[in-house]
Amino acid sequence: MFAIKNYKAPLLAFAGNILDYYDFLLFVHLGYLILPLFTPVMDDKSSHLLGLFLFGILFIVRPIGAYVIGRISDLDNRRKALSQSVLWAGIATLGLAFLPTYDMIGIFATILLIACRMLQGMSVAGEYPTAGTYLMESFPQHRGLLSGILSASGSLGSLLAFGFAWFCMQEGAPSWLWRVAFFLGGIASLISYFLRKNLTLVPKETVVTAENIIFPRHVAIITTLLLGVILSIFGWLPTTYSNFYLTKILDVPAEVGMMATLIAIIPPFFLKPIFGKVSDYYLHFSYLYIASFLTIPLVLIGFYMLAQANIWGQIPLVIVAAIFQGPVHAIMNKLFTKEHRSRSINLFFISGACIGGLAPSLFGWIVDTTGWHYFPAFSCMSIALTVGLVFFYFSSKHYGKQ
Repeated sequence: MFAIKNYKAPLLAFAGNILDYYDFLLFVHLGYLILPLFTPVMDDKSSHLLGLFLFGILFIVRPIGAYVIGRISDLDNRRKALSQSVLWAGIATLGLAFLPTYDMIGIFATILLIACRMLQGMSVAGEYPTAGTYLMESFPQHRGLLSGILSASGSLGSLLAFGFAWFCMQEGAPSWLWRVAFFLGGIASLISYFLRKNLTLVPKETVVTAENIIFPRHVAIITTLLLGVILSIFGWLPTTYSNFYLTKILDVPAEVGMMATLIAIIPPFFLKPIFGKVSDYYLHFSYLYIASFLTIPLVLIGFYMLAQANIWGQIPLVIVAAIFQGPVHAIMNKLFTKEHRSRSINLFFISGACIGGLAPSLFGWIVDTTGWHYFPAFSCMSIALTVGLVFFYFSSKHYGKQ
């Protein structure tokens, strides 16, 4: 177990990630309430689709934030990079708390809203992989478990955001309560910024050096890109697409959609550390291709249940997400040397995540336009099969070298 003196570092890393995801996802959960205040008048379905597209377009700018934070991490130190990422989140979230509405300043409200959301997206893009790198280097003997806990901390941030959003949307809640939710998140992020400035730097003797890396760079890059793609797709679908599909396509009550979102948030909090720890007992590429092939039936079951308006179809989908998200940092940090680790992981992982981030809005638009309810299922199964074959090939080429 950790020595008592080492508790501060992982706790601050987890806390910052919780706050970043709280700040980022609060807007997602409050989209129904906030978007009409900052955009021109439109019908309910169009407004929800706009929210999904606004969520997706953020992934286009995320590689910028990921690379900038990664560059600070590699060329300066991990501590400064983690401080910067949470500072960006605090500034953007406070900006949302005090943002003028469309009725006040017109289209400039929409532009400022997008700007704040872009800064939040850049912050999360730099925060999550850099925190993983810091923890994997600081505590190499607990990589799988810490990777899973770090991923789970994002679920906790999402749960906090969901809880605050639920209060904001209750009948009789003050119309300004959502601003308080953003204000508190912004202040907490700024406090985290000052605390992180005193993080312990990674001891040099714990850092993986060039002679420990046995994978060709193209294998490392492709693996990291694919992990970004598949984690982002399976991570965001249950928390964003499912609610839209159930409430706007199948016309189930909003309360049922909220319950489906809650189901998508809570189980991963427990599943991710378990799968992270399990991954320590297997060669990583073997774990990845087995996980990819296992994904195929789980995805089919999950989307079939959702098509019947059964919210428990979320469970197979969140299991898939947790299988990949749990060990992701432990795997990626074994692929690159210290000199370029943060930049490489941040850039390629987040670039892959851009594709997954666009999936909820793309799937929502296609299902709404064509009526083909199983398009997301067959798309996800095809992606899982392709990724599994690639990882199987890498495993056969590098068996025993992991």
